[in-house]
This record gives sequence, structure tokens and C-alpha cells, in this order.
Amino acid sequence: MRVASIDIGTNTILLLVAETDGQVISTLLDEQSIARLGKGVDSQRRIDDPAYERCKTALLSFKNTALQYAVEHIAVTGTSAIRDAANRDAFIARIFDETGLKIELLSGVEEAHWSYLGTLAGVPVRDTEIAVLDIGGGSTELTLGKGSEITQRTSLDIGCVRLTEKYLHDSPPTQDQLAACTERVEATLAEFPKLPPGSTLIGVAGTLTTLAAIDLGLESYN
Repeated sequence: MRVASIDIGTNTILLLVAETDGQVISTLLDEQSIARLGKGVDSQRRIDDPAYERCKTALLSFKNTALQYAVEHIAVTGTSAIRDAANRDAFIARIFDETGLKIELLSGVEEAHWSYLGTLAGVPVRDTEIAVLDIGGGSTELTLGKGSEITQRTSLDIGCVRLTEKYLHDSPPTQDQLAACTERVEATLAEFPKLPPGSTLIGVAGTLTTLAAIDLGLESYN
């Protein structure tokens, strides 16, 4: 069975086309588009028209690509930016009318749940305590578990787009801006549960892969 998933994030929209027999998932295509849907949502509490158009363009492109792979189903999920927007219902309805794609809006803990299970599908860690950290554009999730059993899910409204818009107004940011941003991050992280001793921490999403690329001195990576 061939299926596709489209994940609408605050900064990036992801497309995955895969083949599955119900147990094993084989990736056929993995693409992304930086639509920056959440631009201004933290301050305005709404998705504006330019952001809507960027999102719609990406969704139509991804839908066309998925259909070229003869998928049987396209699952579309929305996360932090759509959750926070006062006009989210109108946004979801308009996307459906103009693309034919129905968005399933995930709660923060549902987002944490799927981040964890998605990580397990790609990382061979099964019988140890696991913590999955997903830093997004609008929210950050930390999920604890052992194997496929999830023991705790936490989602907090802190992400790279949200923090940049609220605190980092210059490029490069000033020391005062960095200090205010750091204070917010540290205060928010205090709300996360402590990791079990000996647990394996796995980081996912673009912020962490970018940090890893910087640490490794990579000029480009895939």
C-alpha cells in the first residue's frame, strides 16, 4: 500500500511518500517546503493571506507529487501555527475547498505522540528508556517512553519562529535580545519532566539537524 503524509509546521511543510505492508515502512520520497505559515501568528493570532497562499502553493505541489506515485491515501496534519490562529477553522475550510486536502489538527500532546512513534520507525532503539525532543517553529515536544510504550508527553509553546519574532529583532541579535530569549527558554524548559537516568535522548526536526550540521562543519547536508 502506498500512502503519503503532509505535515504542516509553523516554518516548514513536509511531504513523505511511503510504501507499507502494515508493519514495515519504506520511504519512497521525502521533500520539504519552507512556507513559514506561522509568520506573525504569535503576535497577531491569525494566519494572514500571504502565509495562506504560500501554504496552499506547497500543498498543491505536494498533492500533485503524491498522486504521481499513485498513493491510495494522503494524510495531512496541522500543528502549532494552525492551533494558535483565531481563524484556524476558516483556514482549514478554505484549504479543503481550494486543494481538496482535509487537515487533521493535532493537539500538542498528539504531536508529541507522533514524533515519538515516527522516531522509533527510523531509529533502532527498542528496549531502553527513550526521550524524543522535537523542536519546531512554534512549539517543542518532549516525549518519554520505553520501546513503543509512551509514559509521558509534554508540549510547550516555544519554538524557533516564535522566539525569533518575539525576541531577536536584529541580525545579528543584540546581547540584550539574546539574554531575554535565553531567560524565556530556560524558564520554559523548567516545565519539562526530568529525563530518567540512563535514557537515550533523540533529537528530531530541522533546528537540531541544523545544529548538528554546524557542529560537524557541514556546508550542505541532506
